[in-house]
Amino acid sequence: MRFLNRALLPPEDSEEYGSMSSIKEVEEAKAFLRLVPIWITNLVYALVFAQSSTFFTKQGATMDRWDCITRALTGKPAGITMLQRIGSGMFLSILTMVIAALVEMKRLKTAEEYGLIDKPNVTIPMSVCWLIPQYVVTGVSEALTMVGLQEFFYDQVPC
Repeated sequence: MRFLNRALLPPEDSEEYGSMSSIKEVEEAKAFLRLVPIWITNLVYALVFAQSSTFFTKQGATMDRWDCITRALTGKPAGITMLQRIGSGMFLSILTMVIAALVEMKRLKTAEEYGLIDKPNVTIPMSVCWLIPQYVVTGVSEALTMVGLQEFFYDQVPC
């Protein structure tokens, strides 16, 4: 990014210095350009993330989605209805927040026990594995809700 240093030089055949860039402006431009590879890399992640609500759902639509256990429990051929699937996902999203609140209470209690309450940059001696349940429940919640919503809208919205 040395090429940006040229912005600090006055234009050739000019005695004016008004069109020169300041050192601060050049350094800010360099900092901005250093972020571009990270942004480009994250575009790939965005493409992968988008697949869960598009391609993965299309894959699932072609597979046998009727679970034998739910079919046996409910007596319905599809196991549960679209609205029951959506409702289950929404219930699990609430459960996720309850779990997150309980983990936060435990985290704050641990911080208090070790005298770390007013030290925001200190690591609390508590395993990150405490977050696993809320992430698992969130994943199941998202799967139920998003699949249910997509099934609902494909089925109910006129073409």
